[in-house]
Amino acid sequence: GRLAFFMVDGSSLARIEAGSLRALAVTTAKRARRLPNVPALKEFDVPADLSVWFGVYTRSGAPAETMERLQAEIRRAVERPALRDQLANFGLEPGALFGEAFHAYHLAELERWGKTLPGLGLKPSN
Repeated sequence: GRLAFFMVDGSSLARIEAGSLRALAVTTAKRARRLPNVPALKEFDVPADLSVWFGVYTRSGAPAETMERLQAEIRRAVERPALRDQLANFGLEPGALFGEAFHAYHLAELERWGKTLPGLGLKPSN
């Protein structure tokens, strides 16, 4: 048999829910909200978290007031049920990392993948 990892999009989600495509596991740390019956790889003792994430960045030295307002607006947007539902249709679930917590996560991801990619014969790009 073949094993393939792929990113689930809206059409794949619909096929999984309809039963015409079988999902073996999700690669995120927890089960996906839209696929609650599909286990996470961690449930099989596979220490993986291959979450897709997006961030909003500003120029260095942006005023603190601007940063606080931007974070508040983004937080307010991702807490809206309509947006959360729309993102779930694409297999995305908004996180709650802002400010220094997001910066620390980003740096940890850079370190993790910087160590992992060369072992896979891949080079990171900017």
